[in-house]
Amino acid sequence: MTTTTALQALTACQAACERVIEQEGAVHFGIDFTALLGSVRAALSAAQDAPAEPIDMVLYCPNCGMQHIDGPEVTLDKCIYSDPDWD
Repeated sequence: MTTTTALQALTACQAACERVIEQEGAVHFGIDFTALLGSVRAALSAAQDAPAEPIDMVLYCPNCGMQHIDGPEVTLDKCIYSDPDWD
């Protein structure tokens, strides 16, 4: 589940809890919706503060067009595979 999907689900759950509390009262079918709403709000707050998920992508070297594994920074005028000083 992505962070966006989790946020959407928690937001929908929050709205549903608020509707039940408004229409039926805090306790309905033996469930304390006020407590549940507090838990949903805490989870929603934590999910909003979560770091962004990395984006899967493939990057190619602008100089040679090959894929390279992250390594030391090099100048843009030469490729790490064509640099004899790079190990």
